[in-house]
Amino acid sequence: MLEEEILKKVISKALSKGGDFAEIFIEDKDELNIKCSEDSINGITTVRIKGAGIYVLCGEKSVYVYTNDLSSRGLIDCAERASELLNSCSERFTGNISFSMRKAENPNRFEIFPSSVGHGKKIRILRETSLAARSAGDYQTAEYRLLRY
Repeated sequence: MLEEEILKKVISKALSKGGDFAEIFIEDKDELNIKCSEDSINGITTVRIKGAGIYVLCGEKSVYVYTNDLSSRGLIDCAERASELLNSCSERFTGNISFSMRKAENPNRFEIFPSSVGHGKKIRILRETSLAARSAGDYQTAEYRLLRY
């Protein structure tokens, strides 16, 4: 976890050339993507996403800059880039920074942690889902019926 003082410096840098609001979004997650077309598995991709985004808002303008460098210098450089991209903002932030940290809670409840399920079982479920969707009827016919009523 990053220290609060460093995060305050990052927010200050993001607002250094103006702005109404700035925030830091930090993420560290694993993703699994399984592509299925008809009954065929076309690819399995796993990726680890770890980095931070700096969002700066000024009036109706906004910028979002992302970095994988979570060092103090990397975050400050990212915030500086965001500030530069929003440099035509006429409002200069001169107040104190109201700082709060919040951890986003996952709104999706789960009984089994997804990473504890093997790829084979996930592929079986994906194939069953694909088969059920395809056996529900012709997509064009279903769409036509929905538009007709």
